[in-house]
Amino acid sequence: MINKIVINNAATFTQETIINLKKINFFHGSNGTGKSTISRILASPNNFSACKINWLNNREIKTIVFNEDFTRRSFYEKDKLNGIYTIGESASHIEEQINQKKQDFGKTNEELNKLKATKGKKDDEKKKNFNDFKEKCWDGGYLKLQNDFDSFFTGYKKDKEKLANKILEESETNNASLLSKDDLKKKYDLIYNKDTQKIENIPLFQLDEITKIEEEQDILNTSIIGKSDVDIARMIEKLHNYDWVKRGKEFYENNYDEGLNAYICPFCQQQTPENFRKQLEEYFDETYQENIKKLNSFIQHYKSTTDDISNKVKQIIDSNNQYLEDKKKTLSDKKDVLEGLINQNLQLLEQKHTNPSEKIELKPISPTLNEINEILEEVNKNIKQHNNLIDNKRNEKDILDKAIWKYIVNQLKSDIDSYNEKKSEIYKAIQSLETQIKANSNKETE
Repeated sequence: MINKIVINNAATFTQETIINLKKINFFHGSNGTGKSTISRILASPNNFSACKINWLNNREIKTIVFNEDFTRRSFYEKDKLNGIYTIGESASHIEEQINQKKQDFGKTNEELNKLKATKGKKDDEKKKNFNDFKEKCWDGGYLKLQNDFDSFFTGYKKDKEKLANKILEESETNNASLLSKDDLKKKYDLIYNKDTQKIENIPLFQLDEITKIEEEQDILNTSIIGKSDVDIARMIEKLHNYDWVKRGKEFYENNYDEGLNAYICPFCQQQTPENFRKQLEEYFDETYQENIKKLNSFIQHYKSTTDDISNKVKQIIDSNNQYLEDKKKTLSDKKDVLEGLINQNLQLLEQKHTNPSEKIELKPISPTLNEINEILEEVNKNIKQHNNLIDNKRNEKDILDKAIWKYIVNQLKSDIDSYNEKKSEIYKAIQSLETQIKANSNKETE
């Protein structure tokens, strides 16, 4: 309907505004007061450029004006039949059509109002769907993770809508790998902590020396005995008491009686002839002494090498390294195995030292050291990643942020799916309603 008419420079009007119009309005006045002028403006507003008609809600509808001009166009007076008129332009059914139009308009208007009311409800439903989703993002995203990733949420801590829209965006575009919360937290602590320092790699055990020792055990597999062509050798070989004689020789050499000017047997305490001492010397000749020297050198080398290995393992376990913490129990178990093998070998070497004629074989420790090295290589791999994160903080931060968003999206997956499903249903309903509203609006203006 029309709610205001502005008339300028038309007939008797200079400047006039008619307001507060109702659905039905009456204009009355004597001839020449402007009633026909108003009807002409309503009928053909384009012919009155200085005038203006305001429609309610800017919804203009078709206007039909029954005035003198309409009568002149629509009726003609028959010759010599004063007072008898015939309606032209097939207007005999105009009144019936007008009434039908009024009914149709009423139905259309009623339907239009219902459609608009339904659309309003759908708009409210759309808003509620987003508000509900927004709260779930806030609770399940920010509040749940703020203590772990506080700095990451900078820019979203006071804006629920911004956070929800970001989560929706990431749910559609994020192609980062899904990491566990623990892995994300480790990287976050490195990248967002300004005081994080690089860590040195843990040196692996070099196995060349211990492998060489284990492979070159010829002296341990040699029965170290004296010279065989000495008279005393027959008795020693017959009794197989090489090591007993060797120990006896040491006592014998320290049991010289200056009064008798002779060596005394440490066992029977009898004076021995001079050639007996010479036979002992010849039996334990230079070759024997050289082998004993080799044996002692081997034992000393083994002890020093394994001492270094044991000390290094202990230092590694005692070191303060965040990437070693979950490996220390395994390393301690390996250390116990290693030390057990070393102690067994030291006992074997002591046995060989006491009885050079015996043959022994050491238990290898290099396989256990290899297992320890495998653990350390895994630790060093994590240390390398740690150092790379520090060296490339800017790039790694972008990668980490995407991974955190990926984790959040995954945590809220069911809520996101539910929101999008409802959103799609509401959108389709609103689209349908808007189409119907447009169609009914067009009917009103026909």
